[in-house]
Amino acid sequence: TVVLSEFAGAAQEMFDALVINPYDVEATADAIHLGLELTKGNGVDKELRWEVSERMRQTVLANDAVWWAAANLKDLQEDPSIGRCLVTTRGPTSMLGVFTKDFLSKKGGRKAIFLNMDGSFKDPSRESSDTFQQQLRDLSERRDLFVCIVSGLTKDFLQKRFGHFNNLTLVAEHGIFVREAGQTGWKEMCFDDSAAWIQKVTPLMELFQRCTPGAQLDVRKASVAWYYHECDEQYG
Repeated sequence: TVVLSEFAGAAQEMFDALVINPYDVEATADAIHLGLELTKGNGVDKELRWEVSERMRQTVLANDAVWWAAANLKDLQEDPSIGRCLVTTRGPTSMLGVFTKDFLSKKGGRKAIFLNMDGSFKDPSRESSDTFQQQLRDLSERRDLFVCIVSGLTKDFLQKRFGHFNNLTLVAEHGIFVREAGQTGWKEMCFDDSAAWIQKVTPLMELFQRCTPGAQLDVRKASVAWYYHECDEQYG
């Protein structure tokens, strides 16, 4: 028996699971209890349990991340309001050229594009290329578009790379700092001045950092990030 959060994407596909709201403690406990009752005694026989499990397993295997991405690209292609959409496998930055020209250009009103580009920052040459910079400029200059770059990185990092785009809205540290389009200053959206929890957590995270070769610690305004990408596989 699978107890699954209704907020998980798989909840729309796994109809045999017990779907719950994870914030409802009593309902979650009832679902777990029901699942245990079904899998013991005569609640559900063994053959039926295997059948249900296999059905959910096949659903997950068939509707994986690759299927999801292909389905979304197909919807984009078939939407007549977008026009001719070029499907590419060369990464997200190469799709910007398509969006700057055709993205909902025939639709009235103002539209919004939110770009999460943290992955591309791993390759500094990508976001600094002339082609990418021009595509981002074309996006920001469209009057019918609200363009926002959302990142978990610091405001100093975003300001250095995208501060010269005055028409872009920049969101740093997942919403803690915001620089609105047309503005030069940053707004702090975290109004809780208490940093006591960070002071308690940081020493513990520093201990993990010292015990894990290659790990890095980044203490920010309202979060503590522990990076393990450079660690050996047996540690990371």
